Amino acid sequence: MRCGARCDWAIEGAVASAAIAVLSDMPIRWNDDEAVGADAVRLTLALDHPVYDCVYLAIAIASVQSC
Repeated sequence: MRCGARCDWAIEGAVASAAIAVLSDMPIRWNDDEAVGADAVRLTLALDHPVYDCVYLAIAIASVQSC
């Protein structure tokens, strides 16, 4: 999708900055990108499924294992 100077879905920089600022207040648990990435690739090869779906699966598996 090509956009001109401004896209319909674009947000102002100040709004984006404010949204990012509240992330530290949210109940978010960050995952190790390298471990999740490697697990996602292994799942992709094992399941013959797109890697972008397997990233979610790898995160879910890691979340269950850490409980």
